[in-house]
Amino acid sequence: MLYKHEQDFLSAFKSHMHEVYQQLSDLKKQYTEEDNKFKRQANFAAVTASLEWFQTESIKLNELVIDLRREVEKWKSKAMANEDERKFLEH
Repeated sequence: MLYKHEQDFLSAFKSHMHEVYQQLSDLKKQYTEEDNKFKRQANFAAVTASLEWFQTESIKLNELVIDLRREVEKWKSKAMANEDERKFLEH
C-alpha cells in the first residue's frame, strides 16, 4: 500500500514538474520574443533618428548647392563681361 502511494506521489510530482518545465519553456520563449521585439524597436528608433539627421543634412547641402550655383553664375557673368571688355580693348 505504501509502495502504491509512493508511486502515485512520484507520478503526480513528475507530472507537475513536467507542467512547470513546460511553463518555464513557454516563459523563456515569450521573453525571447519580447526582447527581440524591444531590440527591433530600439533599432528602428535609431534608424529613424539617423534618417532625420540625414534628411536635415540633405536640406542644408541642397541650400548650399543652390547658393554655390548662384555664385558660379555670378562669376561666369563677370568673366564674360571681362572677356567682352578685353576683346573690346584689343580692337
